[in-house]
Amino acid sequence: MNAPEVAPLLPSVPVLRELCRAMAAVEFLVAPDNSYRTHSFDRGWSEPWDLAGMDNGGGDNYSIVLSAEAALIRCFDHESPMSPYVAVDEGLWPGLTDGLPPVFASLLKHPDFSPEGVFEATALLWREEGDGAWRTATVEFPPEDRGDDGAAWLLGRLTAADPASAFTEHLSVQYGTAVDPAAVAHVFDGGALTTEVAAALNPVVADPSALAIRASVECG
Repeated sequence: MNAPEVAPLLPSVPVLRELCRAMAAVEFLVAPDNSYRTHSFDRGWSEPWDLAGMDNGGGDNYSIVLSAEAALIRCFDHESPMSPYVAVDEGLWPGLTDGLPPVFASLLKHPDFSPEGVFEATALLWREEGDGAWRTATVEFPPEDRGDDGAAWLLGRLTAADPASAFTEHLSVQYGTAVDPAAVAHVFDGGALTTEVAAALNPVVADPSALAIRASVECG
């Protein structure tokens, strides 16, 4: 699967925002002092945008820039033949930004997405306020594999039939420990980050009340 095939599977912007916030909050509760946490959520990143992100530490990442009803998703699969680092001039894959609305144009130059001046993207998906669906550019994919933009596997936990279960499984593997599925589901359902939830997700923490407060501040 590639970005155009993933687009219909994505939820609306408000739902996506809450999924991203939940992922960041749950992972923070599980591993608050681990510098290798993979998911983040930055409310008020750059007015009017919030920023959700995932970085697996192995060179693959995504960023989701969100306002109330609009969003831009940038995926980067470092092994994709569509990577800008594959091109001689370190340019984007041809056509990748075709049709991108002007409201998102300035984000292509933001330093958070352009290490050493190269905009890292192998797939882009966007949704403006009033859009009824997610959109992508119409590009010609590498002939050998139409799934080579990385969108399907990078965004897989956001398009899963049961995102809470998918994320619980991910964290169990990531941190090599059992993760309470009921507590994860509580957060994914919009439940408060309470002392009880913090204790369930991090049974060894000395002060779950303080951890719950930290998670609320960190992940908004």
